[in-house]
Amino acid sequence: MQNQTKLTLVKITHTLVWIWFNVVIFYMLYAVVLNKIDWRVWMGYGLVLAEGVVLAAFNYVCPLTIIAHQYSDSTRDNFDIYLPNWLARNNKLIYTAILIVIAIITIYRLLDKKLGSCADFYVNPWRCASIYGKVARVTFMINSTEMNPAESLQ
Repeated sequence: MQNQTKLTLVKITHTLVWIWFNVVIFYMLYAVVLNKIDWRVWMGYGLVLAEGVVLAAFNYVCPLTIIAHQYSDSTRDNFDIYLPNWLARNNKLIYTAILIVIAIITIYRLLDKKLGSCADFYVNPWRCASIYGKVARVTFMINSTEMNPAESLQ
């Protein structure tokens, strides 16, 4: 097999892996934004962690890039993958930022579930009233038409 054919196979494989990780990452983003955290989100975290371990083991260079270097002398950022050059160059930065956002939202959702705060106020405003009882009662009293102003001064 010629080097160009081998490089093409590496590029196709690399692109398919990239697409697959995009599906994983954007499912994770979708799930945490809509508060639908399930086993697939945790599986996604595991896969992303595994990818991070592999990248760390190879000095933060994808192993497929190392293989592709055997078949090409190109210095372009996208020589080993079918992506625009700017995306190949900024891939780690873009996806690290997205994963940080996913992690922050996940932590918020987990704390919200544990603490029972008012994150879903738009769905159930009375839930918020039960959590912030005193504030809700005071607000209700102030807005009540039956309240006697003289009673509020006592």
